[in-house]
Amino acid sequence: MGGLGKSQLSLAIAQRVASRFRDGQLLVLLRGTSQTPVTPIAALQSIIRAFNRETILPDDLTELQAVHQAVLTGKRVLILADDARAAAQVRPLAPPPGCALLITSRQRFALPGMIALDLGILDEPTAIQLVRTICPRVSDQAAELAALCGYLPLAVRVSASLLASSDTRNISRFLLQLRAARLAHLRDPEAPDDPEVSVEASLRLSYDALDHTAQRGLCQLGIFAASFDLVAAEAVLEANSDVESLLDLLRRRSLLEWEPHAERYRLHDLVRAFAIAQLEPQDQQTAYEHSAQHYLALAEAADEAAQSAQQTNWWNRLEADHDNIRAVLRWLIAQRSELGLRMTVALWSFWCVRGYVQEGRSWFEVALASRNAEPSLRAKALVRLGNLAYQLGNIEPAVAYCEAGLALSRSAGDHPTLALGLLTLGNIAQLRADYDEAAARYEEGLALYRAMNDMPGAGFLLVNLGRVARAQGEQDRAQQQIAEGLELFRTIGDKRGIATALVQLGEQARLRGDGPTARALGEESLGLFRELRDIPGIASALIRLGEQARLQANTARSTRQDAECRMWYQQAEQYYAESLAFYRELGHKRGISGALHNLAYVELYQGRGDVAASHFRESMTIKHRDLQDTVGVAGCLTGLAAVAAQQGQGATAARFFGASQALLDIIGQQPGLSGRPTRVAPADQAERAYYLNVVRRQLDEATFGAAWAGGQAMPLEQAVDEALGTRD
Repeated sequence: MGGLGKSQLSLAIAQRVASRFRDGQLLVLLRGTSQTPVTPIAALQSIIRAFNRETILPDDLTELQAVHQAVLTGKRVLILADDARAAAQVRPLAPPPGCALLITSRQRFALPGMIALDLGILDEPTAIQLVRTICPRVSDQAAELAALCGYLPLAVRVSASLLASSDTRNISRFLLQLRAARLAHLRDPEAPDDPEVSVEASLRLSYDALDHTAQRGLCQLGIFAASFDLVAAEAVLEANSDVESLLDLLRRRSLLEWEPHAERYRLHDLVRAFAIAQLEPQDQQTAYEHSAQHYLALAEAADEAAQSAQQTNWWNRLEADHDNIRAVLRWLIAQRSELGLRMTVALWSFWCVRGYVQEGRSWFEVALASRNAEPSLRAKALVRLGNLAYQLGNIEPAVAYCEAGLALSRSAGDHPTLALGLLTLGNIAQLRADYDEAAARYEEGLALYRAMNDMPGAGFLLVNLGRVARAQGEQDRAQQQIAEGLELFRTIGDKRGIATALVQLGEQARLRGDGPTARALGEESLGLFRELRDIPGIASALIRLGEQARLQANTARSTRQDAECRMWYQQAEQYYAESLAFYRELGHKRGISGALHNLAYVELYQGRGDVAASHFRESMTIKHRDLQDTVGVAGCLTGLAAVAAQQGQGATAARFFGASQALLDIIGQQPGLSGRPTRVAPADQAERAYYLNVVRRQLDEATFGAAWAGGQAMPLEQAVDEALGTRD
C-alpha cells in the first residue's frame, strides 16, 4: 500500500548504517509503480557505472550479473532498490557477500535470504503526535484528524501540512470536509496528481497496475464496511471468477489486508473509499444485492439456530460481520424495504443476546416505517419490537407493539409470533405484580409452543410460570416448572436456556436458605452466559450472585461476625458494580434500577448514606416512571427508610417503612391480583428486618406507631414525591 513511508524509512536506515558500508551507498529508483519500470539490465548498468564510469557494458543480463558480482566483490556497499515492481526486477541485483540489498516495494514477494518486513499504519498515539508536531494548533482535534486519515503516514503528513501552511484554514471545517469526502481533501491542492502529496494519486499507482478484472474486483470489495471472510467475498464478486486467487493478488499488491487469527480480509479505510469511488453505479447496485442476499441468508440461518447447541457459533459469525450487516441493512431498508424488515426480524435474537437492544429497537422502528410488508411479517416485527421496548423499560410502548402484533398474528394464524408476544406480555404483567394475568398469558403461550413441539419456547414459558408460582408463594410448583424447563433446554443443548433456568433455580435455593447451592448455580449460569457473550444474561447472573453475597453478609451481621460480613459485602459490591456497568451500557432500565437498588445497600453498610439515598432515588424514578413497578417502588421506600434509620431519623424511617408496607398490602388487595406477593428478595427482607429493628430502638411505641400510620395513609404518588424530595 502506498503512503506507509517505505522510502523514507529505507533512507533513514541507510543513513543509520552508513558506517558499515565504507565503499558506498547506492540509490536505485526502480519506478515499479509506473507504466515504465526500470529493467534489471538498466538497474545493473547503473550500479556498475557508479564504480566504473568508462566501462563498456554488455546488454546481456547474465553477462551483466557477472560484471556486477566482480565489481562489488571485496567491497562494503549498500544498494537501496526503491519501489520494486516484482521479484524478477530485483533478483539480478543481489550483491556478493559483504554487501547488502535493501528493497522497498508495494508488492509482497520472496527472495533467497531475504528478510521481509511489512510496514503497517501508525498506532494512534504516534499518529496524534505526528499531527501535533507538524501542526501544533490542531491540539485537541489531533485524535480525530489522525483517525480520519486512517493513521496512514502520508495522509497524516498531508493533512497536517495543509493546516500548518495556512493559519486561516478552519480546523473544524476541514474535519467536516474530510468526513464528507476524505480523498478529495487528503492532497495538496497545488499538486493533486503527485503521489508524494496526494493519497488518491498514491493509491491510483497501485490500482493502475492491476488488470481490469482485478480492478473491478477491488472496487466491488469496497462495499464491505469492515473485514469479511472468503464466503462473503465469493458472494459479492463474480460467481465464475477465481475469488481466492484474486484476493491473494490484491494482498500481494498490498491493497488488501489479511487477519490470520480471524481468517478474514480487510480493506484499509482509504483504500475502501478509493475503491467505492471507482465503482460504476450498476456494479455498485449488483454488489450490494449480492451482499444483501448473503447476509440475509446468514442472519436467517443464525436465527434458526438461535436456540440450538450451535447458537454461540452463529452469534459469533454475526458479531464478526456486524458492521457489514449494518451497511446491508441500511441499504435494504432504503432499497428493498420488505427484505430489510425480514432481516431485522432475523437479527432480533442476536441483538438481544449480544446487548444491542437499543440499536435493535431503532432498526425495527425504521424498518416498520414502510407499510409494504405483508401482515405476518409485520406481526413478527411488531412483537419483537415490543420485546425490545420491554427490555429497555419502555412499558407502555411495549404493550402497544405487542398487542398490535398479536392481533395480526391471530388473524394470520402465526402461532410462533403469537406465543412470543404472549411471553412478553406475561413478563410485563409479572413486572406489575399482576400474577394471574401473567400466568394466563404464559399458559396460553405454553400451549401453543407445545402444540408446535417447540421445546425452547416451552422451556422459557415453563421457567416464567415457575417465577409466577414463586411470587405467589407456591415454591414446590415453582421448583417443578423451572426444573421441567431446564430439562427441555438440556435435551436440545440450548445453553442460553440452561443458564436462564439455572438462575431461577438459584433463586429457589436462596429462598430455601441453601446458600451453597444458590451460589454454585449462580456461578454455573454466569459461566454459561460469559461463554455465550450474552450481556444481559451476564448482568442478570451477577445481580443474583450479589444478592446471595449480601444475604450471607446479613447472616454474618446478625451473629456479629464483622470480618465475614465485610467480606461478603465487598463481594456483593463487585458483582453489583459490574452488573450496573453492563446495564448502563445496554440502556436496560430494569437492570439499572435493580443494580442501583442493590448497590445502595452496600453503600449504606459502608456508611455512605447519602450515596445510598441517591441510588435508591434513581432506582425509584425508573421503577415508577418507566416500569410501573409498584413492588420495586415499595422496595426503594424500604431502602430510603433504612438510610433514614442509619442517619438517626427514626420518624422518617418509620414513615417510609409504613408507606412501603401499604403498597405491598394494596397490591395484594387489588381485584385479580394475588394476595401473596413474595417478589421481595431474601436479601432485601433481611435488610428490612435489620433496619426496622434499628428504628424501633430509636423510637418509643407511640411515636413509631404514629409515623408508621402516617406512611400507610399516603397514596402512591405522595409517597414517591416525598421520597424523591419533589413534594413541597
